[in-house]
Amino acid sequence: MAYYNLDANQQADSTFAKVLEITPTYAQGWLMRARANRGMDPDNTLFLAKPFYEKYIELAGSDKEKNKANLVIAYNYLAYYYVQQSDNAMAKTYFELTTSLDPTNQQAVEALNILNKGGK
Repeated sequence: MAYYNLDANQQADSTFAKVLEITPTYAQGWLMRARANRGMDPDNTLFLAKPFYEKYIELAGSDKEKNKANLVIAYNYLAYYYVQQSDNAMAKTYFELTTSLDPTNQQAVEALNILNKGGK
């Protein structure tokens, strides 16, 4: 955690990669790798965090209430990725997952309004 908190994203990513070699089903490890990779790609030009958020969702999705806040972040990140890829159907799916956990999430609600009107 110290590496992440010091904003040494590459070191944090390496550290959590080692943790996940030992405990690959540790959802928080995948979340921390997503955060570290997001820190290395703050403008989302490469979407480095994508595979880590996907794995986090896979592992944390079984307890949506407990992991609600982080799942919302992960869903919105992936939705934004799919918007950028012009895959509006997948973007809509992830924004709908967000609103299933947080019906008042402004980012997701606004994006769904646009996507439902056929926009980007």
